[in-house]
Amino acid sequence: MAENGSSTLESDYDAVLAALARALPAAPPPVSLRAELLDLAQAPSLPIDTAAYAWEEPYPGLRIVLLKSDATRGFKAQLVWGAPGARFPRHRHGGDEAALVLQGAYCDEAGRVGPGEVSRRARGSEHSIEILPEGDCFTYLVSYGDSEIL
Repeated sequence: MAENGSSTLESDYDAVLAALARALPAAPPPVSLRAELLDLAQAPSLPIDTAAYAWEEPYPGLRIVLLKSDATRGFKAQLVWGAPGARFPRHRHGGDEAALVLQGAYCDEAGRVGPGEVSRRARGSEHSIEILPEGDCFTYLVSYGDSEIL
């Protein structure tokens, strides 16, 4: 009888959850999320032709190229190419940022970020990055404000 009673309770619970879900009005996603997704969708495809870009190397083993910018939105899209063991120093974000890992992996204080994963950082957040030893890491970075090295 306990199993049957338990089953009835689960069924009632599921029915209540379904009713609540139907009662809630549909909410559109924030405009900023839509813009971020559209910006991320413009990431380059693999394999990356490294010879096709004019890379800058601001830190040993880290190369960066600016692909797009829009001053009216404070928007920058950059491709980052990191060698295993390379580090990006601790910095503070002046605006929101989303990083889509295309190949390889890196880690920061929040953990490992690998291929196909997106790491989001809010304005004012701080972190540092280290490229993991698995191989070169290519990350498509979209930011909405400048960062400050700490």
